[in-house]
Amino acid sequence: KIIPLNKIKLKDLTAYLIKHAKALLQPGHYLGAWVDKGRVYLDISIRAKTHAEGEELMDKHDQEAMFDLTTFTTIYSKTYKARHGIKD
Repeated sequence: KIIPLNKIKLKDLTAYLIKHAKALLQPGHYLGAWVDKGRVYLDISIRAKTHAEGEELMDKHDQEAMFDLTTFTTIYSKTYKARHGIKD
């Protein structure tokens, strides 16, 4: 879910949590949120055990990026990089 940063309210977070409660109660599943270009992105994050597993999950769920908790960096998907002309 994408919400403009200047419009997000507590009720938006509450509604998202209620809607996705079943998924969020699964082990290793968390509420993911980040801000980019004035928009708040909400999704269900799955903590991967390895970098390779994270990349597999990112591709499987058609995600633009994943966040590496070891290096605190964003790792963009190959699809996202190709779409935006980002080279490795």
